[in-house]
Amino acid sequence: MTSTHNHLDAIQTFDRLRDAYLRYYDTPFGLADKRLQAERRALLDRDGGIYRKPLIELRPEYESTGRSLAESASAAAA
Repeated sequence: MTSTHNHLDAIQTFDRLRDAYLRYYDTPFGLADKRLQAERRALLDRDGGIYRKPLIELRPEYESTGRSLAESASAAAA
């Protein structure tokens, strides 16, 4: 039995989408000259070419006080 992970891997998703797009682009717009095709791919397959690298912002998890918003506001005013 195989374990299935139900999480989103942002970097892996980005890599797969980038690779799929580049393969798609090379298929109908392929060039007979492989050197030109490789040069075009190098120009497109870079940050700022056809994509921007993902920006991942980590957010810390804060410990809950167990108070409601009203209770917290009341405690802060005291």
